[in-house]
Amino acid sequence: MLQEGKEERLEYIQLSHRPRNHTKQDQDGAVPADRARRYSRAAERLKKQRRNRMLAISGLSAVLLVLIVCIVFKVLHKDTVNVEGAPVSNAGGETGDGAKLSEKNFQFTMAADKQEVGSAQEIKEIADYEGYAVRYPVIGNEAMDAGIRQRAEDIVSVFKAEVTSCKSEKAVRMIMQADYESYKTKEELVSVKFDIHKELPLASAAGESVETYTYNVSDGAEISLSDVLKEGFLDLLAEKTKSFAEGQTGKVIETAIAPELSNFKYYTWNEDGLTLYFPGGSLVEGVDDVLSFTVPMEDLKDFLTRNLADGMEGGQEVQGPVSGGKVDPNKPMVCLTFDDGPKSSTTPELLDLLEANDARATFFVVGSMLKHEGAEDIIRRELELGCQVGNHTLDHENLKNISDEEITQQVEGVNDILSGWGLPKCSTVRPPYGGYNNHVLSYVQYPLARWDVDTEDWKTRDAASTINNVLYDEKLKAEDGDIILMHDIHPETIEACRTIIPELKARGFQLVTMEEMFEAKGIAFEPGKAYYSSGFIKDDFGS
Repeated sequence: MLQEGKEERLEYIQLSHRPRNHTKQDQDGAVPADRARRYSRAAERLKKQRRNRMLAISGLSAVLLVLIVCIVFKVLHKDTVNVEGAPVSNAGGETGDGAKLSEKNFQFTMAADKQEVGSAQEIKEIADYEGYAVRYPVIGNEAMDAGIRQRAEDIVSVFKAEVTSCKSEKAVRMIMQADYESYKTKEELVSVKFDIHKELPLASAAGESVETYTYNVSDGAEISLSDVLKEGFLDLLAEKTKSFAEGQTGKVIETAIAPELSNFKYYTWNEDGLTLYFPGGSLVEGVDDVLSFTVPMEDLKDFLTRNLADGMEGGQEVQGPVSGGKVDPNKPMVCLTFDDGPKSSTTPELLDLLEANDARATFFVVGSMLKHEGAEDIIRRELELGCQVGNHTLDHENLKNISDEEITQQVEGVNDILSGWGLPKCSTVRPPYGGYNNHVLSYVQYPLARWDVDTEDWKTRDAASTINNVLYDEKLKAEDGDIILMHDIHPETIEACRTIIPELKARGFQLVTMEEMFEAKGIAFEPGKAYYSSGFIKDDFGS
């Protein structure tokens, strides 16, 4: 039986190969030894094939085992990697996508001597893999604190948007932390700098950056460099920045040292001077850190409009209004008054018209407009031409509808801005919308300026209508002692004045300020009264 089984298997092997031509002897069984050799060689080939298959299977198993070990190792030890392949460090010392965030990832370490003013408050939110913490100062000035808080919230909003753009199916840690420095200068300014650190998969958004903001101590308003430094300061800052940059290692970026305001948008004021900040790569190529240097206050002294440097008294000394000419009390006169400015695109053109016609006017300015670039120069020119600058409140609030404290802030906020420029305070207040009552009349310690000719230029925005109301309308046209209301923020009003000003002069009117008119007519211009014209003055609003 055993021999028969072997023969059957060998016969199977033989049949699996190419058929051969058998000799007659094979068929008759005449040569059995030769057949046995053939069977032996076939058996050897079969064993070899089996051995090779086993070796191949063993090798493949070994490769698969190595791959499995590598994958497990990487999962247990991997780092978070940004899109460019560079590792992103994890705050708090933990690494890896699997390391969840905790409070220890958000530790504030700012030195106390860099937080000169304010008490620290935080905005914080921490999830498993995403979190932020922003610390900001509370100064104790309501308007300033609201502004600083909003800036802190803006930083958070930007980070949240970046997180949204980086979202993927894979859990990746995304962190933002911002701490602050705060400085106070001569009871005039408060500067706040946020140092911001971000860890994000998006390399362009990760890293270190700064944001800076400066505020008036008087009213809490946010201000710019142009509010503190007068014309020519950009050339000085460009020169100082170039000298600083050339002392660094790397190629200076030429566009960053040009005398342009956009190159100096990060700065803080302090008792030593003006510190400028330049985010990594913005001033010198190859430098990723934030660079900074301080321009000494002494070097800025000739450009300051505020009492920030030792030895200064209220900034540049400026005289009060200069009379444009003697007022003849025996000749008719009117007061042209302009509200809501100054505006750089219209007010200078009006001043040109006044100067060309030897005329003066009274400008009731709004504090929010005084914060615009170029406003100080316009006010200085108004005074140089003999015009009067009046107070139209900080934010154009209706004085009847706000508290006494708010009335004081609205009125004195404008005076604080002018005083900061070294200019005289306003001697009269025009209540916005003409709104006042007996309480406002007695509380505001300045004469209230009303009007008796309302051109309604603010309503019609039509030059022809304004001209008609001042010169030709039977009920409104100008008469001796009138106070005429217009607005220097509207181009149509300026166009109307091209006709109104010379025509009034041709009709024999003197165009004077309110102070000049009441002085010339021997009328006291004093608090507790509302002045509509030289012939109509109220000291009781009535019921």
